[in-house]
This record gives sequence, structure tokens and C-alpha cells, in this order.
Amino acid sequence: MQTVTIWRHAPVAAFVAAVALATINPAPGFAQAQALVTGEAADGTAAASVEVTGANRNDGILTVTLRIVSLPDSKGDIPFYPNAEKGYEAVYVVAGDKKYFALKDAEGKPLIPERAYFAAHGAGKRYLWAGKFTAPPTDVKAFSLVLPFSSPLDEIPITDR
Repeated sequence: MQTVTIWRHAPVAAFVAAVALATINPAPGFAQAQALVTGEAADGTAAASVEVTGANRNDGILTVTLRIVSLPDSKGDIPFYPNAEKGYEAVYVVAGDKKYFALKDAEGKPLIPERAYFAAHGAGKRYLWAGKFTAPPTDVKAFSLVLPFSSPLDEIPITDR
């Protein structure tokens, strides 16, 4: 009788063990990139952590990737571009004494997301963001990223590809 009870619960125990292992070692597809630089963005009652997860230079193009995570007790939206028409120019890279704006496609649209607001209602809402900029010269090894409603994210290391 006791053996039947053990067998009945063995699949449950195996499932619990598998979930515990997956929690400790998440699947490769769910692994998070380590933040190179972290800052915060806020507007009124909305606040989020802004993490630079990549800064890759390849053939004169600098690709910057961010993870934006809403903070506890956050209520509202963070306007990432204050004005969607010309607001794209509020996001730029600074290296040395020069600004580098987002690259534009053949139609003149900047190569950064069109989303102008990030909803930060409650903790843990996650957004991914990527933008392409003219790359600073190859002798420049770090830069600052300027975003509206955030202090500059400084000393972001560049990885050359």
C-alpha cells in the first residue's frame, strides 16, 4: 500500500523538482542579458529602471539595446519621446564633445522604436528597446546615452563586431 502512494506522488515530485531546477537555471531562451549600465527614468508617479544591455559597433553603426522595467508603486506612463514628431532627437549618444543622433531609413524615419510612452503601471512590466546611431570613431571605447526623463547613462562600453 505504501508503495502505491509513493508511485502516485512520484510524478508530482519529479514535476516539482523540474520546476525548481528551471527556476534556478532558466532555459536559454529566457536568460536575461546582464546590464552594462543601469539608471532610472521617471515622470510624476511613473518610474522605471533603464538597463543598457548592449552597445555594439559594426560598420559605422552603433546599436544600443535597453531593457526598461517598471518599479514598484509605479502608476502612469513614462513619455520616452516628449513629442513623437520631433521627439526622436531627444534620444542621442554623446561621445567626447559630439552628439550622434539616431540613423534614419530611406523614408526619413529614425531607426529607433516609434513607441512614445512606456506604461509603468505596477512593478515588473518589461519593455525591450533598440536604436541605431551613427557610431563614434573606433578609438572611442565608451559613450553616454541621453534619454528624456532620465539622467544620462554614462560610461557605456562599446563592443566592436
